[in-house]
Amino acid sequence: AFGLPMLFVAALLEAPLASALAAPPKAWVAVAFMGIFCSSVAFALFLKGVEKIGATRASVFIYLVPAFAIFFAYFILGETITPEKLMGGGVIVAGVWLTTGK
Repeated sequence: AFGLPMLFVAALLEAPLASALAAPPKAWVAVAFMGIFCSSVAFALFLKGVEKIGATRASVFIYLVPAFAIFFAYFILGETITPEKLMGGGVIVAGVWLTTGK
């Protein structure tokens, strides 16, 4: 709620309002999805994790974001998963596993 007005002003400086209004409905749905699920819900769940296991342990799980991005990009967007992406995801998961001691 506090950041929206500041980001709105910055966006107006970057591009006029007419260009945003000319965006297709699919773009607005994507922006709404990102704002609701990828930002708000994810942040609320992260805060619940901080409450349950503490900030130090919960902060390690932020590193899983790129691994989940690869996973969801494959299933939702049809992206290809290259061996490099698999290796990177494996390193991320292994690092989180080693760090959390599980």
